[in-house]
This record gives sequence, C-alpha cells and structure tokens, in this order.
Amino acid sequence: MIKLITTKRLYLLLAFILLLMVALFFGNFAFVKANSGGYDFFAHWYATRIYIKDGVNPYSEISIARTAEAINQALEPADNEEFRFTAPLFAIIPLTPFSLVGEFKVARALWMTFQEVAWIAMVWLLSGQLKIKKKTSVILVLIILCGFSLPSISAILNGSQTLTALFFFVLAVSLITRQSDEAAGLLLNFSLIKAELFYPGVLLLLIWAAIRGRKRIVGWFFGTFILLMGFSILLIPDWSISYLRVIISHFGINPLEPLPSLDNPMTLRLTLLKNLVITILLILEWIVVRFQGKKKIIWNIGLLFTLLPWFGVGMHIEHTTLYLPAMIIITLLFLSTWNERISFSILLLPIFLFILSWIFSGLFFSGISIVLSRIILYVVQPLTILVFYYWVRWWVLRSEKFSIPSGIENPS
Repeated sequence: MIKLITTKRLYLLLAFILLLMVALFFGNFAFVKANSGGYDFFAHWYATRIYIKDGVNPYSEISIARTAEAINQALEPADNEEFRFTAPLFAIIPLTPFSLVGEFKVARALWMTFQEVAWIAMVWLLSGQLKIKKKTSVILVLIILCGFSLPSISAILNGSQTLTALFFFVLAVSLITRQSDEAAGLLLNFSLIKAELFYPGVLLLLIWAAIRGRKRIVGWFFGTFILLMGFSILLIPDWSISYLRVIISHFGINPLEPLPSLDNPMTLRLTLLKNLVITILLILEWIVVRFQGKKKIIWNIGLLFTLLPWFGVGMHIEHTTLYLPAMIIITLLFLSTWNERISFSILLLPIFLFILSWIFSGLFFSGISIVLSRIILYVVQPLTILVFYYWVRWWVLRSEKFSIPSGIENPS
C-alpha cells in the first residue's frame, strides 16, 4: 500500500513537471514572438546548425560572416557587437537537440524553457543539501527571487551559455556531497562549456578530491575529458587552436569585448594581485583549514560560487548568476542553524540584494550612471554575500559547539 502511494506521488510529480514545462514553453514562445533578442543563443545555435548541415567550422571566418548575416536577417541588428561561437567544440553536444529545430523562435523558446527549469532544479538541488523541515515556502520564494533577478533575466533573455554551465556545475557539486563521485566527475566536464569562468572552480575541486582521496571524481573527470577531446579532434583536428585564439583575443562571452585594459601595466598587475588573493583564500578554506564544522563542504561550495566571478580581467552581468546559488546556500545555512524559527527574517538578505540590483540597473530610474550600476553589481553585492558567508559560518560553528542539530545530510 505504501509503495502504491509513493508510485502515485511520483506520477503526480512527473505530471506536474511536464505541465510546468509545457506552460513555460508556450509562455516563452509568446514572449519570443513579440520580442527580439537571444543573440548569444542565436550565435551558438546557428554555428552548430551550419556545422551539422554544411560542415562549416564554427570558429572560422565563414561561420562568423554567415552568423552576422543571419542575425541581421532574423533579429534586430546589433550595433558594434560581434556574436560568434565562443565555446569549446564539445559544447555542440547539449546544443545539438536545439540546433535541429529549424525555426529560431521555437528553438529559443525551448532553450529558455530548459534554462528556467534548470534554475528550479538548481534551487531544489542546493536545498537538498540540508535537512530542513517546513522549508517549502522559503524554497518557493528563493525560486522566484532567483528566476526574476537581474542576472538570471539577462542570461535567459540572451540565451547565455553561462546558465547552462552553472547548471552542470551545481549538479556536479550536489553529487559530490552525495558521494556520487563518478557522475560528479563526468558532469564537471560540461561546466567547461564556459571554461573561462568555471576552470578555477573545476581545478580546485579536482585538487580537493585528490587530497581527500576521492579518486573516482578525478578519474571520471579525466576519463570523460579525454573522450570529449578525442571526439572534438575527430570532428575538427585543430579546433583547440581556434578556440584558444577566441579566448586570448576576446574577453570570454558574447557580445565579445576586447581587452584594452591589458595595455595598462598597472591594471594588469592589480588583476594578477586580485586573482592571487582569491586563489590563496580558496586554497586556505578548501585545503589548508581543517576544522570548519560539520557543514564545511556546503560552506566551501558557497564561497566558491561567490568568488568565481571575480577571476579574470573583467566581469559580465551574466557571470553574477553565480551569486544566486551562493545566496541560496547562505539562506539555507541560516535557516538550519537558527532552528527554523525566523524563516521570514532570513529572506531579508536575498530580497534586499534582489531589490538593490534592479534599482541600480538603470531600467526603472533615470540618471543612474553605468559606473555606479557596475559598482553595486560587481563589488557591493559580492562583498555583502562574502561578509554574510563568514557570519553564517560563525553561527554554524557556534550552534555545533552548543549541540544544536546541524541538519547536514552528508558531512565532509
């Protein structure tokens, strides 16, 4: 009887998910028909499509020219912006199902639906790291705040690869905390479809796994990596050279941004110093510091999400989507540590950051300078999250010291 009830609940859940996806698709399709956009997705969708159909190298000048021409025909022309395929070649694996759809608006609506479902899945996966009773209302609020935040709206409307890479990364770290090392190692590879953003995190996780004796993570990662490299070389033997040229000559994402700041020696030195400080902090917290309490791995993952966007020369708004899982982890850590007594008060931080980003976005209030907007988004928000991360660790360690239940599923 119990098994029958469980089966019925599973079917109801699957039916609800299916209905949600259908509703999201038709809502997205109605939006897409009325609004132009999705340039980043168009560039990758079209380059993958003409490679599959015509064998055109997605990194070639021919592909760039054909993509630009197709954008001008299908979308509103993008002034002074160049859109092109900027991912590793194995990124065509998740892109292929969408590139088989011949109508761009349908493909874009499907891609938006996938990314929205991915957001919901990410919140659910992160919330599953902690055993918290009566957390449904908090999770629903977090899903709404994350889904309608400035970074996620920007990423979804543009069709950014960042959100897809983030989904694979969150899925991988969630599997690591559940001791599913083989699947985690495999999925870490697919977070590298946005390699310039996620490679520090992947490298750190591999070093941590090797030191902690989680050899299956390392083995499955490199095994899958070799297969993906072999697959890519079979398709285009010199793809890696073309990809490196894209990364070196441009700053990371679509629309591509040149690197004039590197001409300034002081800017370069400060950038290297910043990256060195972040690297040292992550190594200290992940590898050197041994005692952080029973929730160490969860806290470290959140810290990683907070600091990853600061790597490199510059930051794009879609990189700040990584702050959202960091904020989710903070909220849930507070919720579990404070014995679930003040769940609404715990939501004040994500609500505050949500409102702050939209106020200074320049979309609703005139006269807000781009510099101020960037300072709020790229400096104030991550620093606020970082301060709260160390505050919540103090609370976690204090609660464990006085034997308050920790609620952690998989201590590490």
